[in-house]
Amino acid sequence: MKVGFLNDFSLSDFQGGATLSNELMIIKGKELGYQIDEYTPKIDEYTPKTLEPRLMNLLSSYDLLILSNINSFPTEVIEWIIKNTKYIKYEVCKITC
Repeated sequence: MKVGFLNDFSLSDFQGGATLSNELMIIKGKELGYQIDEYTPKIDEYTPKTLEPRLMNLLSSYDLLILSNINSFPTEVIEWIIKNTKYIKYEVCKITC
């Protein structure tokens, strides 16, 4: 299964609790045999800032998208994902007593 993991930051960008939890999930998924590619909204060759055919083709190529901490992604990209792909929303929650 080919999985795209979308997150505001990669572990190399920011070392916080959520990014560490995401990294552990990605590592375990790869150990289980899943192909997992990570994408952030950072402007680079792989993740354009706006929704364009190249990005739609890229995201459509995944069997599943995992959305985690996606506040920095453009709204039009998230709306397209919701309407056109299979996705889940993964949240890391902090429980306090």
